[in-house]
Amino acid sequence: MGKTRKASKELIGLASAALVQSSGTIVGGATNDLTVTIFDTTTRHDAARFLLTNSTGNARVLLDVGIKGKPVYRLSGAEGMIHDDFIDYESVEKNGEIKLEIDNDFIVTKEQVEKIADYWHKEGRQRKHYYELTLAGTQYNFEVAEWYTLDLNYTLMGKDEFIDSLVSIEAISVERTFDGIGTTSLILKEEEANWVFDANSPARFLSKGSHNRETRSDIITVGASAYIGSADYLCDGTADNIEIQLAIDVMATRNGGIVRLTEGQFNITATLTMYDNVGLEGSGWNTVIEKNMNDVGIKIDTKDGVRLRNFKITRNSADTNEQDLIYCDTATNLIIEKLHVTDTYGNGIYLTECSDFIIMNNKINICGNQAGNIKNGILCLNAAIGSAASVIAKNIIHDNYDSGIEIREIKDAIIEGNIVYQNTLNGIYINAAESCTLANNILYNGGHKMGPLLSVSGDGIFIASNSKNNLITGNVVRNNMRYGIRIDGPTSTDNTLTNNTCLNNGNLLHHTNMENVASAPHISGDGVSTALCTFVQSDTEAYAGTYSYLMTKTSAAAAGDAEARFNNNDNTNDLHELIVGITYQLTCWVYIPSTGGPDAAEVTLEFYEYHTGTWNAHTATAVGQDAWEQLDSGEFTLNVGATGVDLHVKIDTGAAVNELIYVDNVRLHEVGITNQFRWNFSDSGTRTHLH
Repeated sequence: MGKTRKASKELIGLASAALVQSSGTIVGGATNDLTVTIFDTTTRHDAARFLLTNSTGNARVLLDVGIKGKPVYRLSGAEGMIHDDFIDYESVEKNGEIKLEIDNDFIVTKEQVEKIADYWHKEGRQRKHYYELTLAGTQYNFEVAEWYTLDLNYTLMGKDEFIDSLVSIEAISVERTFDGIGTTSLILKEEEANWVFDANSPARFLSKGSHNRETRSDIITVGASAYIGSADYLCDGTADNIEIQLAIDVMATRNGGIVRLTEGQFNITATLTMYDNVGLEGSGWNTVIEKNMNDVGIKIDTKDGVRLRNFKITRNSADTNEQDLIYCDTATNLIIEKLHVTDTYGNGIYLTECSDFIIMNNKINICGNQAGNIKNGILCLNAAIGSAASVIAKNIIHDNYDSGIEIREIKDAIIEGNIVYQNTLNGIYINAAESCTLANNILYNGGHKMGPLLSVSGDGIFIASNSKNNLITGNVVRNNMRYGIRIDGPTSTDNTLTNNTCLNNGNLLHHTNMENVASAPHISGDGVSTALCTFVQSDTEAYAGTYSYLMTKTSAAAAGDAEARFNNNDNTNDLHELIVGITYQLTCWVYIPSTGGPDAAEVTLEFYEYHTGTWNAHTATAVGQDAWEQLDSGEFTLNVGATGVDLHVKIDTGAAVNELIYVDNVRLHEVGITNQFRWNFSDSGTRTHLH
């Protein structure tokens, strides 16, 4: 407190002062163990005093404490007030100059004229008291002529002062430096009506001053409720969209700028609407926008030059509405980058009829849910108007309940360098795309989120009908439940594929390469189980890669078969999401050491199906030792009356305790692909070019 840089201004107290922690909790509140016994911001003009009482009987440490309040300044000097120095520049900029006339259509009687004349006679016959209340940040919710009560205690020159006056806003002044958050100064004038003079010292008066507007910044800062630092607007944790939208609206009147959100959580109950050339930026993913309403989170509708950067956006757990987090309609020159878009029942980012957009370096996950909200990480529709600068690049997109990226009717777009995995349907799906480039993307575990029940899904890259002259190059596509790359239908023409790597696609099992220490291979969406054995990762032997899984029998000879199952139980009423009537084939590689291992004939790969009251087996038996050998159950169609399945590697009951084998590269896939690439590539398009 004390003197400011301007000699004519002196801080004499705080209005609405509160003692808070960095969490935003008011010290002494319902969730705090301490009681504020004394909190004094009035006795001294240059200091605050507080006393906290700890009634818990236990030690308490209070960290990151600050005082929030609105500073009140006294304007000192002897030259009086020059009213024209206080101009509401923001109102002039928004509305133009407004002429105030006393005579108007509402003054129609002699009595009204006499009352007005009497008021202005009293108003002008003696000096009025003026006060300046300075608020942190630029605030535009005040208006000239609004009435308030000014209630303030302070000490001046050893004397206690008490102000309790009815005041009106005489002028509003916004001060900004190029790199500061600025202040809003309210000039308050005592009103004649109902005014009571009850101060005990007549030492208040205003100097002429010079309240010229300083250069305004192109950045407005909005602070979260837990934020202690200075900001242009401070939220309270309830309907924070009000303060954020106000800042966005102000920037729109300035023809653009940045609304910057501090770290902390912003709870919104209404859509944030963006405007031309306005950016909404956070301070990293610790800036969280959490929506809780039946509407989209952020809306960009027929706007140009909008930028969203560097924050996290999600939904409140109570918000089960099927609404997108970010909705863009007919937006141009749009940039969305460094966001974490997560946990919504709608799409993560939805675009329709947008062009010249860049979506880059975002993380997008958990869009949609198992209750039927099949949604995408990024969904882009109807962009075929030509958007040569449209780019979707370097995003991490996973665990969404439709495709990671779905694009329909787009032209000249670049989809490059994305990591897309474990989405329910496809990694990248494009339909009616023309002259697009899909390059250097990594796509894996497509379709593994909900298991093989959705066996019609799970392609790494799906090029659907009416897609023409697209280049698919340099992509790595592996371990997707269906095809690695699929081109579908004769209307997809003249697409070129070059230098793509497709591995182990068409596999209905998860973690089949044995490189995951956390889990053995299992039916996707299911789990693992064992009987009379252990099944753990080992680097002693490996068919491919670094690891296999070591299976060790824990039962004595003739005490029961040992089974390492690729499903979480052997119940007769659990199909583990496999589908009756579908033809399957189960294979794996085994290594049986001659020292410490069972006889080869005691090791089998078994696919059991339960129907008509009994288990029916499709098996393959090992024949050798000390070398890797593939076991193949053969192709078979799951009986339409089947109610349960069990897939496992077995060591026969006749093997001794602690005898062991190694298992690697387990595969379960549907049968029916006859081209040379099997599940890695499928082409029913026209004039597809392979290089």
